[in-house]
Amino acid sequence: MVIYVVVCSETMKLYIGQHKHENRLKQYLASKFWDAHQATTQRSHLYNAMRKHPRETWSIWPLVVGIETRAELNALEQHFIRVLKTQHPEVGYNICRGGEGFAGPHTEEWRKETLQRVKAYWSSPEARLKRAAQMKARWEDPEFRQMMTERSKGNKYNLGRVQSEEEKRQRSLAGKGRQFSPEHRAKLRAAWIQRRQKVKAE
Repeated sequence: MVIYVVVCSETMKLYIGQHKHENRLKQYLASKFWDAHQATTQRSHLYNAMRKHPRETWSIWPLVVGIETRAELNALEQHFIRVLKTQHPEVGYNICRGGEGFAGPHTEEWRKETLQRVKAYWSSPEARLKRAAQMKARWEDPEFRQMMTERSKGNKYNLGRVQSEEEKRQRSLAGKGRQFSPEHRAKLRAAWIQRRQKVKAE
């Protein structure tokens, strides 16, 4: 296992993290960059910066390799985040103090238990009414509505930045070959018809 540092050459800011395989850091950075452009709503200083600065300005380097225990891995991650002060917004992109995130796959048992808890929660009429009331209150808030309007105008981290031909090609390839199931297409069509009827009624 390894402690790594991600560096952005445009900002010279750092991100400290941990990974299980020290010989797969370049592939790991590539997956991080891809995730940043997919999980556009995730709260992450690193992802926000990756959307703003081009791919070629990012690099990843090992700090400590050959770590054998999870406890030592977490302790070293916390140590470097603290010493390098990468939680400071002018220094780095770390949000947490390290050693707190989950670094391995969830077990099948954990997934089943989580699914059961979610189903039990949403099967409760009280929970559904409570959630509906919360969402209604949020949309009645003028500040929230204004925020969502501004957010819908585009990705604020890409404003003014022209995409490279390679980025355009990758996005084009990612969209090709996608097929929706007949059930999903039927739902999309029903929703479109419903919206059209609502517009005509207004």
